Amino acid sequence: MRRLLRRPYVFWVLGIFVAYMALNVTLSQFYITVRFMHYYAQTLNWPELALSALFSIAIGALIAMNAALGYIRMRERGPAVKEGALACAGTFAGLSTGVCSACVTGFAPVALSAIGLTAGFAGLPFKGIEIQVLTILVLSVNLRLLGRM
Repeated sequence: MRRLLRRPYVFWVLGIFVAYMALNVTLSQFYITVRFMHYYAQTLNWPELALSALFSIAIGALIAMNAALGYIRMRERGPAVKEGALACAGTFAGLSTGVCSACVTGFAPVALSAIGLTAGFAGLPFKGIEIQVLTILVLSVNLRLLGRM
């Protein structure tokens, strides 16, 4: 973990984080949601939205750290298949929930609609926040596995 704070890797972590967040905002079309928030300010569940945005930022940071540590491990010891698969699963799950997990415009609904299925996380008990928590757990475990070098 300390390696991520050294000079070349800290820039990689920051770059991957910014790229992930930009991709997440673009795929979930959160930039459109932000434009209309003031119209629906009375009906928004602000704690849910804030928690979902906070979890999205945490997922982005974990993905960036996983990617940098995965690169370091690959350079030193060769490919790590199990950790790479977990990082890919975490990245897909993070992109599927988007910034606002209750919004229907995440990556998974778009991908599933290509094959004729519709999906949305708004029907889940916690409106998709449980997917984000599971993603954070998977990425944290993977970070722990990668940190055991």
